[in-house]
Amino acid sequence: MTAISHRSARAARGFSLIEVLVALVILSVGLLGLGLLQATSLKASFGANHRTVATNLAYQLLDMVRANRLWAYRYAYITTTDFAGINPATCNPQPVGGVTGDLVSDDIQGWECQVVHNLPGGEAVVTLNAGGVPGAIAVTIDWTDARFKTTEGQTSTFTLASQL
Repeated sequence: MTAISHRSARAARGFSLIEVLVALVILSVGLLGLGLLQATSLKASFGANHRTVATNLAYQLLDMVRANRLWAYRYAYITTTDFAGINPATCNPQPVGGVTGDLVSDDIQGWECQVVHNLPGGEAVVTLNAGGVPGAIAVTIDWTDARFKTTEGQTSTFTLASQL
């Protein structure tokens, strides 16, 4: 009977220092994994937000072209060089009363400002008669994911094609 009481007293003494250290290592690896998961989730949601903005901007431009079908060829003059001199801090994406008095020019200027203002490094190209199909239009928007670059100069692209 003394052997049984000796064993139960030894088992009730608690954890050894090695057991505590192993538990801390396992806990720290788990917490680091959760931190990495949080960072990956933030990166994915940030990228998804940019894709949503690009989609909305492309559809917005297509709506402007459909509203001004007779002037659709003027929207095809949008190229990446148009975005070089636009400062996102000073441009007005929604000019009040128009800037030039020309509806199409005001639409284009406001839309280009929205692209630069809402997408980091945003640029776009509009192609009329895309792929050689008469009346087809394609809007291609490029932007740089400046917050989480995995490689230098990483860009994302969204292309929307439609028939007028």
